[in-house]
Amino acid sequence: MVRLHGVLTADEQQLLKSLPAEKGTDLFNKRWTELIETARPVLDAMIDEVTGVKVLRLHYDINTVTEEEAVLLTLAELSDCRQPKK
Repeated sequence: MVRLHGVLTADEQQLLKSLPAEKGTDLFNKRWTELIETARPVLDAMIDEVTGVKVLRLHYDINTVTEEEAVLLTLAELSDCRQPKK
């Protein structure tokens, strides 16, 4: 799982302030989902290159109030990048 903070640009923050809360949230969720889907092959290749493991599934969410993104990855196997806790 990858969790990112402070992900919105100043322009995005300003746009959100100018829109009704629900409309702004819907707009950003749709925009970021489309971006992730478009970039998915590149993301998968980058993750495979770094970890040496194929990505099976990717789930994504953004919270415009807390400015957090969460990416949940399901990998084909355990990566040598991080060993399990004992």
